[in-house]
Amino acid sequence: PKFVTKQEREATALQRRQDEVEVVRQRNEELLKKHDTFGKEAQRTVVKDDQGRDRYRHEKVVHRDRSSSSSDSFISFYCFHFHYYFFHLLGADEEREEAAVKERYLGIVKKEHKVHRLNDRKFVFDWDDKEDTAVDYNPVYKEKHPIQSFGRGRAEDIDTDKQEEEDRVA
Repeated sequence: PKFVTKQEREATALQRRQDEVEVVRQRNEELLKKHDTFGKEAQRTVVKDDQGRDRYRHEKVVHRDRSSSSSDSFISFYCFHFHYYFFHLLGADEEREEAAVKERYLGIVKKEHKVHRLNDRKFVFDWDDKEDTAVDYNPVYKEKHPIQSFGRGRAEDIDTDKQEEEDRVA
């Protein structure tokens, strides 16, 4: 690493910033040129439509007042695209610049990754008997066997005598 004085660092930072401004200015000029060519192309297509499909329409437009709605609509069309290019496309550049400044001065913001644990997964336990395909593949599942209660494994809050009777009957 080479020692750089404060003046040299400021000069390189100023030069870097001027280069960035120049790049942005060139990009804006390119957008303006594209915008102008787009407007001229749109005007040519309007003239072609006048000449091609409906010849008499042009004569009607010429005889109308100059503050007609057709010229206003063309101007509004042109203004709409002007605003679209400069506020949407250039706005994206400003957002990128703002993000770069924040990243430089505030540090890189890392996205926190969410850890998915096994118990976070959702499993649906309730389904219809129509959806159960085990019966189709194995005949053992067709016959339902009774619940057997041996030893201490009794259902809670149910009379144990009644459970024993049901076990004997089944």
